[in-house]
Amino acid sequence: DPSHQIKESHQRISESVQILRQTCGLGHSRVFYAGFSQGGFMALHCGLNAVPQEEPAAIISLSGFLLGVSRLAEPNAALRSTPIFLGHGKRDQVVLPLWQFEVKDTLEQKGFNKVTTRRYEADHSLHPDEVRDVQAFLRELI
Repeated sequence: DPSHQIKESHQRISESVQILRQTCGLGHSRVFYAGFSQGGFMALHCGLNAVPQEEPAAIISLSGFLLGVSRLAEPNAALRSTPIFLGHGKRDQVVLPLWQFEVKDTLEQKGFNKVTTRRYEADHSLHPDEVRDVQAFLRELI
């Protein structure tokens, strides 16, 4: 059962964000959760479970996934407008490409209205076009 490890990782990430916020004076609107594969899962998990007034600026999940989709909490209204970028390789045999559609469908069912999806000619790896698309996504937000 990975739930203990997920909870522990979430706590550590949240603590790290708090330390960065305090030492750098960042507001939550300047926090971006981003990751690849398991990191993409954690970016989604942490970003989607943000408490009110601590919504991230955006979530970027590359070859990511969700576990326990049915347990995804009902997000607050402010969180639903969080920009989310989902990138995925078409030939990924580790995190199946189908899972990207499942994540997108779940997010849209929960009322998220700023979900961007992109697919790439790649296996379970970053593609140069994916890096450029993430850069463009970030430029629009910063």
